[in-house]
Amino acid sequence: MEVTDVRYRVEVSKLIPFAAEILTKYGEDPEDAAITAEALAEADICGVRSHGFVRFGQYINRVKQGSLAVKTPVSIISESRNTALLDGHNGFGFVVCQKALEIARAKAEKSNIAFVSVKNSNHFGAAGIWASRLAGRDMVAFVGTNAEPIVSAPGGLGRAIGSNPFSWAAPAGKYGQLCLDISAGAMAQGKIWEYRRLNKPFPPHCWLGPDGVETTDPFYTDFAEFIMMPFGGHKGFGLAVMMEVFTSLLSGGPLDAEIPSLARDMDKQQHLTQFFCAISVETFRPLAEFVGDSERLIEYLHSLPVKEGAAPVMYPGEPEFISRRAALKDGLLIPETVVRELNELAESVGVAGAAQIFDQRLEMS
Repeated sequence: MEVTDVRYRVEVSKLIPFAAEILTKYGEDPEDAAITAEALAEADICGVRSHGFVRFGQYINRVKQGSLAVKTPVSIISESRNTALLDGHNGFGFVVCQKALEIARAKAEKSNIAFVSVKNSNHFGAAGIWASRLAGRDMVAFVGTNAEPIVSAPGGLGRAIGSNPFSWAAPAGKYGQLCLDISAGAMAQGKIWEYRRLNKPFPPHCWLGPDGVETTDPFYTDFAEFIMMPFGGHKGFGLAVMMEVFTSLLSGGPLDAEIPSLARDMDKQQHLTQFFCAISVETFRPLAEFVGDSERLIEYLHSLPVKEGAAPVMYPGEPEFISRRAALKDGLLIPETVVRELNELAESVGVAGAAQIFDQRLEMS
């Protein structure tokens, strides 16, 4: 059955304070609420809708259940000139990670390279946001997180390990940044909402049901019961396992298999672990030379021939770069289902102004 894709065009400058006000009504400090709202908006701006405001209600539900703390007093457990281990005290992952990357950048600016680990954190949205911010215009960054067991082993029937998303970013001059943001899973869990909203089948080799049977039906089981298949078989699975070394093993946090579900176990703390690695380009060579070569690399990729009817080759981060430019110029497109949830949450805590923010309804072709 064909479904009309209804969205609302929203000004980013209005949406962020609106969402932040809702968060403050639930007890988050205004400054921290702004960090959370900005990170969610950035995911939508970059076209990563699986990690944007579609998840807003999920975070609020965890606050209501007491599994996500509205106060985020990040503290330093241990540190050296180049490293730090932080405790997020179960606060919003966005706030924990913003503070972690600020520490990582400050250390890298003084000592050329830094690695910051975080424990007792929460879901931090799209990894690419943090790698991009950490890299800025002068560093190479590597960022990652562990996650609940949601990915199956190759040929496996059930949950084995987290999707363990990670991102690399580097400055690329006039092209913004090279930025790869992926996980070990064949498809982000948040995309299930989009496939359900549009009543579209999944691509093959992405999801198993709880019975271990592969499916392309987004309504095959409850949202939280789907099991991701690893991308590339043993390659994606191997990456997920090694990412656990950089996250849970280095920080001393729980293994993926010990982490409660973000969607199913709403009343249980996840205790996620993350890391932020920053390397100053100037440590190795002049920044201008590095950026020039980044631009040459991208122009080489753009020059590659493709088969008839195929899309031109894009560099990692280019789809997000294009989406971001369009969103900041023309406004952000938010699905009607997300707008409805934001409206309901705002009304429940007495936040006004939704009618003025969500006043441009569009039916997409």
